[in-house]
Amino acid sequence: MVDVERQRMFFSLQIVLLLCQPGVAAVSTSRPRSLLIIVNPVSGAGRAPALAHAVLLPVLRAAGVACTVRATRCRNHTVALLRALSPAQLAAYDGIVAVGGDGAFHELVNALFSEHRASLRALRLAHVPAGSTDAVACSLHGCRSAFGAAARVALGDDGLLDVLRVDLGPGRAPVHACCIAAAGFMGEVCARAEAWRALGPLRYDLLGAAALLTGRGVRARVSTLPSPLTGMAAERLGPGAEGAACRAGCPVCELAGEGAGASASSDGDVWSETDPPLDTDARRVPSDASPGGTDDLHQQGSPSALALDPMGPQPGTPPTKWESREGRWRSVKLIVTPCRSDKTPCGMARAGHLADGRVKVVLVPNLGALGMLRVLAHMAARGLAAGDLPGVEVLDVRAVRVEGGRGANLDWNLDGEATPAALLRAHVIRGGLRVFARGVETGR
Repeated sequence: MVDVERQRMFFSLQIVLLLCQPGVAAVSTSRPRSLLIIVNPVSGAGRAPALAHAVLLPVLRAAGVACTVRATRCRNHTVALLRALSPAQLAAYDGIVAVGGDGAFHELVNALFSEHRASLRALRLAHVPAGSTDAVACSLHGCRSAFGAAARVALGDDGLLDVLRVDLGPGRAPVHACCIAAAGFMGEVCARAEAWRALGPLRYDLLGAAALLTGRGVRARVSTLPSPLTGMAAERLGPGAEGAACRAGCPVCELAGEGAGASASSDGDVWSETDPPLDTDARRVPSDASPGGTDDLHQQGSPSALALDPMGPQPGTPPTKWESREGRWRSVKLIVTPCRSDKTPCGMARAGHLADGRVKVVLVPNLGALGMLRVLAHMAARGLAAGDLPGVEVLDVRAVRVEGGRGANLDWNLDGEATPAALLRAHVIRGGLRVFARGVETGR
C-alpha cells in the first residue's frame, strides 16, 4: 500500500509540473473536464485495475478532470455499457479512455461505431496500455508507458486516427480496426491464441513458432485500389515522402487532416462520405464490378470522391483502377497504422501513418519456414516497406477485397480478435477517430 501511495504522489507531482510548463495554459481549452474510463480487469494478467488506480486516476485528478470508472465483466460488455447511455449522457463526457490491451480499445471503437456513431466527432479516445501487445498506444506515443498515455489525456492532445472498416458479408455487422487485419500466419496464431490465454504473452511466441513450422499459407484473390501520392500532395511533400516515418507534426497526416477538415465543414456529413454503405452502388467500396475491371471507386471529380481521398487523384489526372492478384500467400496483412509494439519498434509498416487515409497491404508469398523467418526478422528490426525483400509486396491502397480460394473461410486477425470470413471487403475512414495523442516524438 505504501508503494501505491508513493506512485500516486509521484504521478500527481509529475502532471502538476507538466501543466505548469510554459505554453500549456494556452491550450487549456482543449484539456478534458470529464472522462469515462472503461477498464478491462483481466488485461495484462489482471494488472489493468491497479494501473488505472495507481497511475491514470492520480494524473487525471491532479489535472482537475472528473472521472467515471466502469469495469467490464465479459466480452462485449463495453457495447452494453455504451448502449445504456443516451446521447445526452454521453455528451457530458469529453472523451473515453480504455485501460487494457488492444482488444479493449478495439471493443470501445466498435461499440461507438455501432451505438453512438453521431457522437464520434465530439469525443476523443485514449488507450492506456495494460495488455500483451499494446500496438495502439505504441503507435500513438512510441512507447507503452501508462503515465505517458495519461499525460497526453490530461494535457488535452488532439489528433486523428484512421479506421479500417471491414465488411464480412451479408448478415454480419461491419467491424472497425485501428491496427491490422491479417490472414495467413497472423490469422492462424490469433485463431489458436484464445484457448491459451492463461499463458499470457508467451502464447504468441509459442503459437508463432508452431505456425512458422507447420503453416501452409492461404489461397486467395486480393484486389486493391491503389492510392499513391499524386498531384498537389506529391508536389507539397516532395520526393521521399512515401518512405518517411510518421512522427508528431507529420506533414502527410497534416495534409490529410486539412482535407478531412474541409469535408467536415461542408454541408454534407463527412462520416457518410468517408464510410459509404456497402449497398450504395454509386459509392460502394469496393464494388462487386470493380476488382479486375474498369469501374472507378467514384466518378472522377465528384465531391464525395475528393472528400474520401483528397491526397489521391486530382481533377485532370487519370482515374485509379482496381488491381487483382491471385495465388497462395504465407501472409496477407492490411496495416492501418504503423502498428508499433515491443516486437516491432519501427512498426510493422515503417512508413505507415496514423491519419493519411491509406492502408498498407503486405503480401508475403508462400515461403518456407526459413524464408518466413527472414521476413519476420526484418519486420522486427526495421519494419516492412516496398522493395525491402524480394517477392514481398507492400502496397499503398485505400480499399481492398480479399476472397478465399474456392470460397473457403480464412482465419482473420482483426486487431487481435479472431474472425473467420470467406470474403473481406475493407476501406479506410480517414481520420475516423479523434484521439488524445500528438504522434511519436522525433527520435523514438
